[in-house]
Amino acid sequence: MTPIGWAASGLEVWSARIKAGEQGDLTAQLCIGYAYAQGEVVTKDLPPAIKWYRAAAKQGDLSAGFNLGMLYRFGLVPLDYSIMVDLCWVAAEQGDAVAQFKLGVTYSFLTTLDLNNFVGQVEAAHA
Repeated sequence: MTPIGWAASGLEVWSARIKAGEQGDLTAQLCIGYAYAQGEVVTKDLPPAIKWYRAAAKQGDLSAGFNLGMLYRFGLVPLDYSIMVDLCWVAAEQGDAVAQFKLGVTYSFLTTLDLNNFVGQVEAAHA
């Protein structure tokens, strides 16, 4: 999926897209994440890709969550439990039964391990 309008993109288009993403535009965030993840328009750079995919996923964009999940699935970036829980939380809130189940399993697993009080941090973030 190449973001719409990237073929003829220049600095002006890229700057406008970044500004829109910073202002919370979901499509811009997804497109910027994709551009960084694939190295289109900009040099491939996974930390910014994660940042933009995560911003879009937090707004409920399942494509961004999926793309982010694939970066983790294929080991392209180290697993970050806070991002994993955030993505599951968004999907669970939208009624995804699998995400609800996995969030519950993850919650009980993390409670047992008490990974630096991670569970308390997640609860506080979603309170």
